[in-house]
Amino acid sequence: MIKKIPRIFTGYVPGKAQDSEYQCKVIRLIASIAMPTAVIFSVINFLSGHLWLAVVEVFTFLLLIPCLKVVCHEESLPSIRNLLMANAFMVFTTAFVDGGVAGTGIVWSLVIPFLAFLLMGLRIAWYWVALYGLLNTLLITLHFTHHLALPYNNDALIYFPAVFIFFALIAAAFEMQLERTYMRHQDTIHELKALKESLEQHVARKTSELTRANEQLIKEIEHHKNTAKALKASEELFLHAQKMEAIGILVGGIAHDFNNFLAGITGNLYLLKARLKEQPELLDRISTIDQLCFKAANMISQLLAFARKDHVEMKNLSLTAFVSEALELALLGIPENIKLKQEFVSDALMIRGDISQLQQVILNIINNARDALKNTSEPEIIVRLTPFTPDTTFSQKYENRNIADQYAHLSIQDNGCGISDTDRQHIFEPFFTTKEQDKGTGLGLAMAFGSVQTHGGIIDVESEPGMGATFHIYLPLQQMHTEPEPSPSRKISGGHGETILLADDDAQIRESIGEVLESIGYRVLLAANGREAVAMFEKYQDQIALSILDLVMPEMGGRVAAEKIHSLDMSASVLFATGYDKSGALNHEDDIHIDQIIEKPFSIETLSSRITRLINV
Repeated sequence: MIKKIPRIFTGYVPGKAQDSEYQCKVIRLIASIAMPTAVIFSVINFLSGHLWLAVVEVFTFLLLIPCLKVVCHEESLPSIRNLLMANAFMVFTTAFVDGGVAGTGIVWSLVIPFLAFLLMGLRIAWYWVALYGLLNTLLITLHFTHHLALPYNNDALIYFPAVFIFFALIAAAFEMQLERTYMRHQDTIHELKALKESLEQHVARKTSELTRANEQLIKEIEHHKNTAKALKASEELFLHAQKMEAIGILVGGIAHDFNNFLAGITGNLYLLKARLKEQPELLDRISTIDQLCFKAANMISQLLAFARKDHVEMKNLSLTAFVSEALELALLGIPENIKLKQEFVSDALMIRGDISQLQQVILNIINNARDALKNTSEPEIIVRLTPFTPDTTFSQKYENRNIADQYAHLSIQDNGCGISDTDRQHIFEPFFTTKEQDKGTGLGLAMAFGSVQTHGGIIDVESEPGMGATFHIYLPLQQMHTEPEPSPSRKISGGHGETILLADDDAQIRESIGEVLESIGYRVLLAANGREAVAMFEKYQDQIALSILDLVMPEMGGRVAAEKIHSLDMSASVLFATGYDKSGALNHEDDIHIDQIIEKPFSIETLSSRITRLINV
């Protein structure tokens, strides 16, 4: 939200985003509305005795005539826009001073922001709005200093600047949305032009396929609505789970099947996109569904990591990226009335830590903050993450600890009820709680304290009753320079007729992934289980370049099938697919490298890249 605010002042382009033809239509529209309005009000004001205002409105009518015949050239547009704005300044300032019929002149001044933004664009319009605001402020000041008598009561004049600013912000927001929509529209037009030549030769052949694809898309949309309902039900179940054991059982039980569903969905979405290239609106909707599928998969991955609380696995990780992801999970348990702010540095802040323990620390503290905000009128939680270099004061305060050279400092602040001095001394003790019976176990912060100590870090709290609380967590930064992992390629690496053996017990996933592989240039042999896969490999082993095996299948799983395939050909390349997370799918005794496993759902780019790498080895 913070990053988007400047757009309301700067816009997306220096001037108007729309092209000359569009701007000319706007100018003609304004002129066609303003001219009869000026004539009507000039007659009304003349008959009402407002002669000066009537003369100005007649003059305005004359100046608007050229705007109806404006030629759409870049050179003439700025002059016409400035003429319109100057004209509006003149007539609305006159109306403001004169008051007009029934003293409505002050109301007409609120039209200025909308005209300015509509004609000039965000960046330039603010100068016009500011100039008009200053002019009216000067007139109001002269009124209150008795140098000028305005025909309004004092209350209306006092509140006018605030109302003017409010209408200016509304007009700016409206113009910003117009500019954003127009820019997106232009991007779509450019993409369509770039695709035009390649699409024309396919139009006739694809018409019948598009009809069938549209019918299928309607079914898919209905299916995704049902999936969304199922996801919501699962989310409610997570929110009501009171113990981490229950969460672990729930997530572990559904993760494999859920990721299998998502793999089938993403495969079919890829095939739909290939058939709907000439319908960009549908392509955008499909891309949105595709992104939501991978977000759902990422959420499942986070919950699985959280469920593995009894398994400590230290590894290098970026605390900045990790906390951002952990907060997405924490948001599930935070009511909508609580505002969650994030203030992170751009640095990665590499630490060595266990994902599930750190996730548990963050969730426990966030949940305590949520409970502390129960009776707060404007509840807010602020999460900050910065690098920290210990100074003398810090070293003296924690002299009994091993002080690192550099820390990542994570603070979680709330504006809730706060903690008394007495309670603060016992807050990290096991079974200590100030909550009502059956509302808390007194173990959350004790577990957080133990987890932070396991990481060689420091946890502390600052609080006063009625002033909220701030939890400070200091985790040692890694001294070594850790290069970030390269982002996966977004290009699809196609095949050249190589044969791939694909084994999966789910028929829909098997067929959809098989069709995807065929669409990118591979021949595909399908097997419903490990036993069929081994038999098929034995028959076609001279042709098969790679075997993709689901780890968990009836009759014979992927591990056993791979062993039998290697007994037939030791050099055979195998890629394992699984709906579980990689670390959870492997046993300690497995002689399988983690790079030989791909997690469902996977993007077609990732799958094709992994296939190409294994085939070329």
